[in-house]
Amino acid sequence: MKRARWNLLVVWVVVLSWGATAGDYVLPLQVHTGFFERRDALATATLDLGRSLNMAKAVLRDKVGKAVPFWFEPGKVGAGKLHWVLVGEVDSLLELPFELQVSDGAWPSEPVGDPAIAEAVRRQENLVPNGGFEQDAEQKQSNIWKGERGTAGWQLNDHSWANRKLPDLKASARLADDQTAEGATSLKLVAALREDAPGAKPGKPMVVAPHVYGPTIPLRPDASYLFSYRVRVAEVAKPGYISASLEFLDADHKRVFPKNYSINRLQVAYGTARNLPKDYLNQWVSVARSKRPLPMVRYGRIVLHISFAGTCHVDAFRVKETTGAEPVTVTVGTLATKRKE
Repeated sequence: MKRARWNLLVVWVVVLSWGATAGDYVLPLQVHTGFFERRDALATATLDLGRSLNMAKAVLRDKVGKAVPFWFEPGKVGAGKLHWVLVGEVDSLLELPFELQVSDGAWPSEPVGDPAIAEAVRRQENLVPNGGFEQDAEQKQSNIWKGERGTAGWQLNDHSWANRKLPDLKASARLADDQTAEGATSLKLVAALREDAPGAKPGKPMVVAPHVYGPTIPLRPDASYLFSYRVRVAEVAKPGYISASLEFLDADHKRVFPKNYSINRLQVAYGTARNLPKDYLNQWVSVARSKRPLPMVRYGRIVLHISFAGTCHVDAFRVKETTGAEPVTVTVGTLATKRKE
């Protein structure tokens, strides 16, 4: 049999009906595993119940009556998405019954359930934790970073160690809320031309620019990945590039083929020299590229550099697996009154 891991289960949506007006209800859910064996696959059912139910106290049970952790994302009253994990190895061509037990009550205004399932849902759409810089974290100031706010999973650097003694440095990497592609926060990068920078020559100033190290994420060697982010350039004093790379690491977290850049990373760059200002100035631009890592790759580490002098914001970093099994389905049954024991 073919095998696949970490596959999102696509859902058939069935509008539900009922005859009861009060009391406890049961909602049957039938998972169809399709033609692939799976492990720890995420099931998602889109519900359209049409009434207010107390999802915060609902219980999802498997065929033997065992409670199954879930995460529910509410939409309008009576509608939303129910997520749970098929734990362990699951054979192909199976039909797995589940039952949601729920009562009338206040419809939730926010997601409810197990945060671990919420994280599994997030990973299906984006392997990068805090890819939008929304979570603050402490980062100590140093010779190469003078900011006040850090962000979880990212190491911000205003400039390289070689430039630490330059006076009145303008280069910086800072969290910002003045321009965002999504959410409330982005990362603002400022790079400056310096005639006194190491390596500069008369009439040929050097770009002193920030660099940023992002999260390290697990990758599968038999999968392809799409790496994307968004950039907004505000000004350019000297053309160049913004480059985000997913550096490939082995099981020991060491770079694979460190000097062979064509195979040791997934680079996603945007050039201010190769694009017209009208296409990028003061507007958000999406940048993306996909690649299949070498068989020895087990992790990817995000690294961000800029080589142009100027100011830009970056946001919405995403890595998503683009290979996997054919989707399986979940059939949503009819809400019914729970039988009295």
